[in-house]
Amino acid sequence: MNFEYFIARRIAAHKDYKSSISAPIIKIAILAISLGMITMLISVATSVGLQKKIKEKVSAFNGDLIITNFDTNNSDDSQVPISMQQAFYPNFTISDNVSHIQITASKGAVIRTETDFEGVIVKGVGPDYNWSYFEDFLTQGVLPTYTAPQMSNQVLISEYLANRLGLKVGDKALAYFFNKNSTSDIFLSSEISHDFVSTDRKFQISPTMGVFLGSQNFYKEYYVYNRFGSERSTGSGQGSGQGTGSTADPIETTTTTVVLEESEKFDLMAVEFSIPIWYMAKPFTVSFLPVLVVPQNPATLTVDSAIYEEDLENTFYWMVGLSYRF
Repeated sequence: MNFEYFIARRIAAHKDYKSSISAPIIKIAILAISLGMITMLISVATSVGLQKKIKEKVSAFNGDLIITNFDTNNSDDSQVPISMQQAFYPNFTISDNVSHIQITASKGAVIRTETDFEGVIVKGVGPDYNWSYFEDFLTQGVLPTYTAPQMSNQVLISEYLANRLGLKVGDKALAYFFNKNSTSDIFLSSEISHDFVSTDRKFQISPTMGVFLGSQNFYKEYYVYNRFGSERSTGSGQGSGQGTGSTADPIETTTTTVVLEESEKFDLMAVEFSIPIWYMAKPFTVSFLPVLVVPQNPATLTVDSAIYEEDLENTFYWMVGLSYRF
């Protein structure tokens, strides 16, 4: 018998000590040690299981090995793709440890609904993609079916993204893809203001006027590729990797010629007037900010053969704040 256990049992069970202060202290210590051991076992088991589950999910979504181009600079966007004409594709015979090899491509995009939008990385797959790993993670709908060389508008999105966008199986949403040939813009802003502070330094008002200048290539991208242009597609998803989707009709593509004459001109875009107001009553500070934005130089759009001029309207908004200094 273990010597320490023998001593502890004699002290805890002996009738001379049952009425002493040592007995409850020893019982509490035994209970605390037992609870500590149980907690440690649960923590270790949970962490090991969670680590295994995360590994399985990462392997299902990205594979165990990824071959990519150094020129992409670790970007999630497939900027410089690798040729499919490889000795190891589609049959990898160099090692028996590799069971399957498949080609994918990724592209940054924005999914927009009537009420919300979300930035995503869209992953394109081919007919040889292995969907078996996704069966355990599918919560609604069915897995997509892609058959070369036809395009498909079936998509698989996560449950988290579906909840954020309010999408369900069968819903349609627009996807806007970023144009790699986009032209950079130049912006310049300047503000002038003056502070008026009360003698007790509790009240401050700072009338401010700002001017904003720049080019409008971003505006051209919006109209050409999103609102009217040719790189706009609609469709609905099918299934979800812990998400939603549905089968859908073929992709609808609209082609329209859009010209924005002022896109490359560096010109005045807006004038802004604001009157920030602060009142400090320690430890609180109350702030009020009314702002009036007056847009300038409306753009002229040529959509196919029709010419439109923007109808710019002034915008007024205000903000109220309350802060507490500890």
